[in-house]
Amino acid sequence: MRDKEFFAALEQIEYEKGIPKNELIELIASSVVSALKKYHGKASEYEVEVDTKNAVIRAFAKKIVRDTVENPKREISKEEAKKIVENISIGDEIRIPIDTEEIARVSAQTAKKVIQQKIKEVELERLFQEFKKKEGEVIVSEVYRVKDKNVYFLIDGKVEAILPPREQISKDRYEIGNIFKLYVVKVEKRDNRDIKVVVSRTHPELVRKLFYQEVPEVKEGIVEIKHIAREPGVRCKMSVLSHNQKVDPIGACVGVKGSRVQVVSDALSGERIDLVLYSDDPEEYIKNALSPAEIDEVLLDEEKKEAFVTVKKEQLSLAIGKGGINVKLAAKLTSWHIDIKSFEERKMENELVEFLENKISGIKNVIREKGLRGKLMELKEEEWKELVGEDKVEEILKKIEELKENYGKD
Repeated sequence: MRDKEFFAALEQIEYEKGIPKNELIELIASSVVSALKKYHGKASEYEVEVDTKNAVIRAFAKKIVRDTVENPKREISKEEAKKIVENISIGDEIRIPIDTEEIARVSAQTAKKVIQQKIKEVELERLFQEFKKKEGEVIVSEVYRVKDKNVYFLIDGKVEAILPPREQISKDRYEIGNIFKLYVVKVEKRDNRDIKVVVSRTHPELVRKLFYQEVPEVKEGIVEIKHIAREPGVRCKMSVLSHNQKVDPIGACVGVKGSRVQVVSDALSGERIDLVLYSDDPEEYIKNALSPAEIDEVLLDEEKKEAFVTVKKEQLSLAIGKGGINVKLAAKLTSWHIDIKSFEERKMENELVEFLENKISGIKNVIREKGLRGKLMELKEEEWKELVGEDKVEEILKKIEELKENYGKD
């Protein structure tokens, strides 16, 4: 096959798409072999040569010279072989030129498909590399379409990103045209067909990135964001510390009259953001995390990573928060299990433990091992039977009622 226009087109593709001409030629040659095998049968063997200097594609069938031909697709008689190559021996492999018209037909059909597929693969790879860089970053995009509870965004007019239900803030109004700030969770190729981009509105890192954009001290590394715990769209706790004694980390994140934190909150559909001063001291960190409640005492079981927090009665509801959200976020932020009780509740429990210890030797350790500290006053009769045996339950329940009556707890 001789076609200078075809080879010139390969050079043009190399220039415009950045695909090396030699790579295309190798692919075309390989595909021509596959096409010939498909046409003549897989039992045949072929070889393709591409002469770029003279703009020619040549194809050959490869056969073994035999005295007796049993497989015509892979063998040739010595008599027939001598018509092609005069000096030939039994057992030699000979290359038999294939008809020019057949090569032209097969090559033309194959080359078009191969080039189109290669261009598609290269462009997809470039697009993938471009968007892979956005992974872990924040983008701004508008709702493109909504289907089956999934929300789709068209990024840069090139790639569709999906916001699955689990990544959505319930308060958001996902209507076509509405603009949102999104955290890019994952960018991946799917079987060389397209690119899948997953974005999130609930990811903790979205909060970190938004503060990075709004607070110069965070961007410069003066203020460090340590941990983030979210109830997306409702409330968030974020701990910070300063690497410069002259810079207040909380003040830097709040901004003048709350300007900086308000921008972040607005981007998260009004999510309330509690800024917490980080500390390496777990007791101090837990106290800070339970802000705005005032904490009187924190006792730690470091082995079980449990914190027993005591507050004044009037601070209890604030420490726990509506629906338990304050203590839940504080626990997630600090990675400690937090049990909160008022002084009265803690005294009741301590008296009950002392009572049990006098009745049952070693019960304090059993309570600790089973993780029941802080839960004793709420145990049901069947649970007490399992813990101490049926014969002691009546006495214990009576003691619990007595304690509740003494401390005025219903």
